[in-house]
Amino acid sequence: MSFGEKIISSGGPGGRPRPRSGLVAVVTCVLTGALAACASGSSSSSQATTSAATSGAASAAAGAASPGSSSGAAETGGLTPDGTKLKFGQTAMVGYSYGTGATTGPYQLTVTVKKGSISDLSNFQLDAQTKLGVPFYVTEVVKNVGKSAGDVQGWGGALTVNDPAGDEVDSITLLGDFPTCQGNPPDSLAPGKQFTECDVYVAPSGDSVASVAYQNYDNTTTDTTTVTWTP
Repeated sequence: MSFGEKIISSGGPGGRPRPRSGLVAVVTCVLTGALAACASGSSSSSQATTSAATSGAASAAAGAASPGSSSGAAETGGLTPDGTKLKFGQTAMVGYSYGTGATTGPYQLTVTVKKGSISDLSNFQLDAQTKLGVPFYVTEVVKNVGKSAGDVQGWGGALTVNDPAGDEVDSITLLGDFPTCQGNPPDSLAPGKQFTECDVYVAPSGDSVASVAYQNYDNTTTDTTTVTWTP
């Protein structure tokens, strides 16, 4: 059973809530030494808002890793083939298309997952359902190894996170500073450059992340490529 979605628009630069199915929730602002303005994010089926301010400079996203070992599978056209299964920390070569744009890349994509504690979110006022869950921090390290700059907006929306039963684990986007899991994609990524994105997913207590799937739909060829990471 899905835990229920909480879409919480980020007040930091580059935060982009991603539409997913789920329950409607409202998460209000809290004050922690400084005032943080509330904003709202929306999707076709759910909406919520929250805010928090924390002291200190933002640190790198937990669980981030430099691109690790590649899949070892034969690549087609320089890209990791559709249906490839990797372990967390391994690197795939993928293309990416934003919206109706053409696929750009290739990009090296490394995915890692770290289990957190609901106490990590103590600076955010969570609803009762979220308080019963456990957060997982999904980190993507993306490097442009192509020859041209690519539009990488909304990168995290290409990921689907599932529990052992195959049900989707929903993400939350926090408004405010959360050094434990930070990082958003730029609008454009130049050749040789990389970025780190970290997204927070909340599963029911006792549940876990069994897989993270990256899927790209090529608007030119109409081909879909899926690469899956597991523990």
